[in-house]
Amino acid sequence: MYGIPHTIGRLAPRLPAVAFGLLAACAPVHGGPAILAAAPTTGLVAVTAVGSASVRLLYVRGGSIVLLRTVWLPPGDAVKSVTWSNSERDVLIATSGNVLALDTRTWRLESIQRLAAVVRDDAGRSRQR
Repeated sequence: MYGIPHTIGRLAPRLPAVAFGLLAACAPVHGGPAILAAAPTTGLVAVTAVGSASVRLLYVRGGSIVLLRTVWLPPGDAVKSVTWSNSERDVLIATSGNVLALDTRTWRLESIQRLAAVVRDDAGRSRQR
């Protein structure tokens, strides 16, 4: 009867609560200590918890928070720590089994040992050592 604009107008005072609820939905699922690693120049943030089987990547700018992707670790791995590479392109995830690198351009998750065998030039092209 009133339409969508009326509904949005009614919800406007509740938007902060809705935003908080959405952010809570992006929070780690498991009960270990929370881990939050930010890449300030790109606006990307990795959120997880110690012992979790996943890492959530968020884009945070100007008061907006967008869930970009949830990355699941290989079976049997659990998060120990998360940090960003110096270029802020890769998320480095230390797990119970090994260290993984998540390339935020391709969303590929690879072990550091595999990446050590590949050298990337500045344009992102790979070449074998």
